[in-house]
Amino acid sequence: MSTAHTLLSKLAAVTLLLLVAAAAIAFGLRPLWDAYRDGEDEIAQLEAHLVRFQQVAAEKPALVTSARNLAMLASRNDYVLAEGSASFAAASLQARVRAALQEHGGLLESVRVLTPQQQGPFIRVTINAQLFTTMNALGSMLHEIETAEPYVVVNQLTINSREVSAVRELTSTGAEGPARPAVALEVSMIVSGLILGEGL
Repeated sequence: MSTAHTLLSKLAAVTLLLLVAAAAIAFGLRPLWDAYRDGEDEIAQLEAHLVRFQQVAAEKPALVTSARNLAMLASRNDYVLAEGSASFAAASLQARVRAALQEHGGLLESVRVLTPQQQGPFIRVTINAQLFTTMNALGSMLHEIETAEPYVVVNQLTINSREVSAVRELTSTGAEGPARPAVALEVSMIVSGLILGEGL
């Protein structure tokens, strides 16, 4: 009986010793394991940052070229309207269309100013002009609008032919001539230009 009791006591002591040793190992290695996992996360973040930096470095030449082109464009008065606000620029576009109509013949029915759009360091100002003119006058008018400086663009042109039995002739001065049957072109023209500015 005493022998069995002695064996059980020794077995219990050995088991307790093993448990204490296992606990010591676990608690001792846990900080090392946590530090290892934290190090893995930091390495992954550093690798992600490195990839991003490499991408930015690869894009740098194109970005520098684009910035130089924009700066050169902004410095050229022939591509940028002189007006300092979108409303004044829209009035300038309207005046250009009206002057072309007066020069080549036509009637301006209405003008609508569209919402300005930010494009990098520029603001694109756009108007939609509704007018009546003739085919010959329209070609000359478009040439004058798009070739005069500063340059503007006719983005969209919609033309409908309308026969009017009592329309007055559209003369070269834009004045009304004697009434006679005629065929007029009903034109919807979207014209836009650029001004410098940000933060619409």
